[in-house]
Amino acid sequence: MKFSVWILFFYLFIVQTFLVVAQDSLAEVFTYDLLSTSNNPRNSEGDFITLKDGRILFAYTRFVSSINDDGPAQIMGRFSTDGGKTWSEKDHLIVDREGEQNVMSVSFLRLQNDDIALFYLLNNSSADCIPVMRISKDEAQSWSEPQLVISDQKGYFVLNNDRVIQLKNGRLLVPVSLHKTPNSEWSNRGEIRCYFSDDNGNSWNRGQFVPIPEDVISQEPGVVELKGDRIMIYFRANYG
Repeated sequence: MKFSVWILFFYLFIVQTFLVVAQDSLAEVFTYDLLSTSNNPRNSEGDFITLKDGRILFAYTRFVSSINDDGPAQIMGRFSTDGGKTWSEKDHLIVDREGEQNVMSVSFLRLQNDDIALFYLLNNSSADCIPVMRISKDEAQSWSEPQLVISDQKGYFVLNNDRVIQLKNGRLLVPVSLHKTPNSEWSNRGEIRCYFSDDNGNSWNRGQFVPIPEDVISQEPGVVELKGDRIMIYFRANYG
């Protein structure tokens, strides 16, 4: 009987401790809503970068007059000076509408040389959507001209937000999914591969496509560097 009582007491102690820890964790969660309006019906696909002065910059895709992926959009930014608890109220323009349709889907990356790289999609049509890169050498105060990541092929490439990484050896990896070319029909089953650069984005090379079963719909890839010089690729799929 005493043994059972001690087990029950220990169980209740563990549960109570878990609840206290969970409540403490929730107390540190802050929610900030970028509310939509009739003239700004969608805010999405963003990323964060911590600047050297301690501020956090959040860049996101601000759509104007349409919620569709091909609707007009800009890349805007908000700043936090208190670790993300509160954010500036006014939008800061980072990239205006450059493509014939829009710009969207932000990835930030602090490079090993301390520059900040900004990646996003330059969307011109349903057969022409290419990731580009800009560089800032002054902590996001100004940006270089956009440089194409993919110049060897035309098509509708998807690079999702917060996807670009730099390996320990300095190589940049940009995982993309190709869904249409000027000579092909649209396919939800993307052709997945990485483009890579060994010179901080000055030049890019195409990697081999990832072999995927024909009955698997593959989209929105990402990559993670593992131990032992291995790289894992993950993606959205109809099989989970």
